[in-house]
Formats: sequence, C-alpha cells, structure tokens
Amino acid sequence: MEWKDVGIVNLPGVISILAELLMWITSLPKLRTKNFELFFYTHQLYIIFVVFLALHVDNFVFTIAVGGIFIFMLDRFLRFIQSRTTVDVISAKAFPCGTVKLVLS
Repeated sequence: MEWKDVGIVNLPGVISILAELLMWITSLPKLRTKNFELFFYTHQLYIIFVVFLALHVDNFVFTIAVGGIFIFMLDRFLRFIQSRTTVDVISAKAFPCGTVKLVLS
C-alpha cells in the first residue's frame, strides 16, 4: 500500500488511535478510581485496537507482534476457562480495620 493523505490505510489507523485514546483517558487515576466500571469496559476496546492496528500497519510490522498477541489471547482463554470453576465460601470474618478474611474451598 502507498502512503497518501487520505485512503483506506488511514481509516483503520484513525479507528485504532481513537480506541487507544479512550483506553488511555479512562486509565487516568482520577477517572479510573471514580468510575472503575467505565475503565474496565472501555479497556475491552483492546480488540478493536489490535484488529485495526493490524489493518493499518505494514504486514512485516504486524508479524513481529503476532507472537505476543497469541500469548495474550491464550492467557485470556485460560483465564476464562479457569473462571468457570465454582468456589465455596467456608467462612468470612470482618476485622475492625476494614479488611475481610475469606476462607475458600
């Protein structure tokens, strides 16, 4: 592909940078602590960021990142599988200092 002022290569780059900017803005400490759910759900835009980044950059540059992306996706899949197991709460105790002790099985 050839670099031009406008064209098909630039649109995925714009979409990718917008997703990345939203993730960055919501990760700022004040916003993150006041609205953690917004931070959490906005960070699911990493999928859009990676897909449109792959469409934007040269094939060679993306092939360098494929290994890391594969390991990341494998980790996410294994966490999903692990999170499906049930855990029973055996006991719970609240301490005066504001901490909680949980015993899980």
